[in-house]
Amino acid sequence: MPPLTLRGQYARRSSMLFTCQSVLGCTGLQPRRSFASRAKTRANDGEGKKADQKTIIKHFAETGTGDNRKRRRIDPEKDELEVNAEAEKLKAKIGQLEGELRRLREGPIISQLSGEDRDRLEKAIGERLANVAHQGSPIDTEQMTTELVSGARSKGNSRAIRIDSGPLPRKEQLYLDKFNGFLGEAASKPADPNTRKELWRWYSLCKQNLPPFLHLIPQKAWNVLYDSQNWLSVSNPDRQAHIKAILEDMAATGHEIKGDQKIAYIEALFLEGEKEEAISEWEGGIKTIGVLDEFSEQFWGLGVKMFASIGDPQRAQNTAHILLSSRHGGDARIWLPVIIAWNKTGEESGFLSAWSLYVRLKDRLGPRMSMEDYDTITMSFLNAGKKDLALAAFRDMMLAGSSSEGEDSISFYKRSLNLVANLQSTSPDPSELSNVSLQALTVLPRRFQNKFFYGSWMKKLLGMGEVDSAVMVVELMYERGVNPDARHLNGIIGAWLRTGRAESRKKAEDMAWGMIQERLDFVQKRHASGSPTSGAPSIGAGGHRELPNFLRRRVPPATIETFSILVQYYLRRSKFDEVEKLSGHLQMAEIKPNSYFMNHLLYSLLRNHDRQAAWQMYTNMTREGGVKPDISTFTCLWDCMKIHVDILKNRKKEGFPQPRRLFREMVTWYSKWSAREYDEVSKELYDQIIRCFSLIEDQVGTLVALHALRDMFGMHPDKDTVRIIVLQIARLGTLNVRSRRLNLSDSNTKASFARVMSVLEKLTQQRHEILEKEGGQPDEKDLKVEAEESLWLVSELLRIVIARGGRAAEAAEDIRKAASEMGVEGGESVSKYLDSIV
Repeated sequence: MPPLTLRGQYARRSSMLFTCQSVLGCTGLQPRRSFASRAKTRANDGEGKKADQKTIIKHFAETGTGDNRKRRRIDPEKDELEVNAEAEKLKAKIGQLEGELRRLREGPIISQLSGEDRDRLEKAIGERLANVAHQGSPIDTEQMTTELVSGARSKGNSRAIRIDSGPLPRKEQLYLDKFNGFLGEAASKPADPNTRKELWRWYSLCKQNLPPFLHLIPQKAWNVLYDSQNWLSVSNPDRQAHIKAILEDMAATGHEIKGDQKIAYIEALFLEGEKEEAISEWEGGIKTIGVLDEFSEQFWGLGVKMFASIGDPQRAQNTAHILLSSRHGGDARIWLPVIIAWNKTGEESGFLSAWSLYVRLKDRLGPRMSMEDYDTITMSFLNAGKKDLALAAFRDMMLAGSSSEGEDSISFYKRSLNLVANLQSTSPDPSELSNVSLQALTVLPRRFQNKFFYGSWMKKLLGMGEVDSAVMVVELMYERGVNPDARHLNGIIGAWLRTGRAESRKKAEDMAWGMIQERLDFVQKRHASGSPTSGAPSIGAGGHRELPNFLRRRVPPATIETFSILVQYYLRRSKFDEVEKLSGHLQMAEIKPNSYFMNHLLYSLLRNHDRQAAWQMYTNMTREGGVKPDISTFTCLWDCMKIHVDILKNRKKEGFPQPRRLFREMVTWYSKWSAREYDEVSKELYDQIIRCFSLIEDQVGTLVALHALRDMFGMHPDKDTVRIIVLQIARLGTLNVRSRRLNLSDSNTKASFARVMSVLEKLTQQRHEILEKEGGQPDEKDLKVEAEESLWLVSELLRIVIARGGRAAEAAEDIRKAASEMGVEGGESVSKYLDSIV
């Protein structure tokens, strides 16, 4: 006997058949009777023959395979009743869905489709309804129809945009099918970079292996291919080359090339290096594309850029004149590439033409002239070596938007040419240029004749990464009789060092050491004037470094910032001899070091694992040198402390203080810091301090540090801090020194950790019970209250460990003593906690 089906299989089969009848119109299909039903019929037929014999038929179902097979008895009559009930429910459900779909068919969503798409949608709806009936899950019919409409349209478009051919060999057919597939994807998502790459790949393979391929491509497919490859993106670096190839293939097969495509082809030709052919194509389109209003600005603008790029500024200017004088005009910024081209000529007449165009550009744009426009022009003049003209353009930028009249370049230009009206001409007259004195156009207002004005310009240039241009501004300051400050040159030194180029680094070092020598000379003269026999030593002939040729003037004396920039540079490159030499010159220069200088020296000693020298340097520079340490200083010292107290990394305990002593040192300087410095305290520093106390198993110091850090910086323990403390307690009692570095995968470690965590959980539960009795259950949404509760729970856990063995009174005294040693005995949080446990 074949095995019987389960009742769930009965229900699925019936529901599927019912769905086919209702949705797909399969009226002639009737469900076959189940095996159990047929068996029952045969049993009933046998009753007439053997009336005296009672027949009992038992039905079983078998599941599983092999040794896992199981059999259980089922009731076919009950199964059929359940199937019929489920079928009635499905019938009602599908009737409801069909009613909603009839309403949607009359709506605007489906009525917009073509006949083919509508038939495709009807079929998809039937399939979706069959799935709904089978799964029994709810569905939003309107949303389902919208999705299917979108899918029908995309499938319709994909089928319309494809290349059909006759029978092909297997390999060629594979290429064509791949191309058609990605062509359909590109029609719906042209910006997808993977689709774009794959489409081009199969396009190239089809061109190589199918000779008639290009002639089979319809116009719609060409448009999709062009749009996908013309997408401007960093992920499409070969855009110009692909556009050029596509448009050439389209022209070779006789397809129409639109005006904007023709312009794109000329630009692609030019950028791909075929400049003469591009200009020839452009000239050929003057009477066709150039007269079309739709493409005139794009076409003539491309001509201006091409002529300016090949070094023909006059023709570029004439082309810009045609565009700006046309009926629709154009953006006056088309003069920017022309100005750059004139400056690149390096001739005085070119500078005159560039300046005249700049003045007309400023006059035409007015308040619409942007900072980017000024930056482009000033950089163009600076790169051409015309510092005065660049200064005048920067002056105009600083005057932009102010109420000052008669001080900008337009006013100077009009006065030089005796003009009264606006500058109406779009092309300067060469005879007019000869009457202009550039020197007269670069006069600065008196309020700009100071180093602050030049300093703002230098700061802007350095921010743009134009270090050499900033050097030219320094040169201009000397020419205008304005002496630069050390901070101006320090900015250039730092920028040169950041470039990473050997030549720039050499310039930076030369300039910095020249400033140091100037400082040493100043100190020597000061001592000589006070005492003829005394003097400060200089670098000497062997150590003196010459300044670059373009800055062979007297430079300002070095400051502590100069030394700090150099020491950072030398330390990053492990030039410790230079660092030592620099430290000696700092003393000779009689300049007090600052925390920035000291911190870099401390970090260098930390990298060399010389913690004793680091602490010695810190004490000398703070006690004798008068340096005020900052947050970075103690961040470095606590990093040193972590290595110092780690018994596996350091066995020597001399030469560096214990955590309580270092904490007291930090508290001593705490009151001298500003609120901004408090904000620089990081969570990493907080955890590092707690970790150092944990490594030496100082539970009392840990507890005091937690409350002191809360008072000082408003910081509280989080889950990472709690983990550090729990591990500290779990390590207690470990006798083997090396095993004190816990192995978290060890079963004993896990057991110790679990015991400590259970104690912490009990404390948490007791705390909640106490607060409930007092009616002060904390609000879980209040982060501040939650943080205070976390601090209290961790403190209690530490206090239990400290007071183990019934030493409650001694524990309070230990905490008070540690607070005194760490300099926080008067702290609010520490005092409050001590009062709560006494």
